[in-house]
Amino acid sequence: MPEDLEAFGLIPELIGRLAVIAPLDALGVDELFRILHSTKNSLIQQFRKLVRFHRAELMFTDAAVREIARIDLERDMRARGLRAVVEDVSEGVLFEVEAGVRFLITDETVRGSDYH
Repeated sequence: MPEDLEAFGLIPELIGRLAVIAPLDALGVDELFRILHSTKNSLIQQFRKLVRFHRAELMFTDAAVREIARIDLERDMRARGLRAVVEDVSEGVLFEVEAGVRFLITDETVRGSDYH
């Protein structure tokens, strides 16, 4: 509603210029999973590419990606918070990366990170 935008801090002159105001539902684990796993240039793909620059391989199981999404949702960090969780989970890999090494991130790896 326009009143919600005004309460959020937008000025009425700007709100009047918006042709359509559409409400959004909160993201769940499934949506966060798709953001991490299936979007073009997703965070998972970015981190895998970063490790590939060192001629190593980084893999995430689907269960690990779901656990990252669950942690993000539990902490109410929304989609922007996914990067912090992925960075925390991948931190050890990024500091220990060696050519020819294959790293596998599982849901146990995610649960064992500093988030728990």
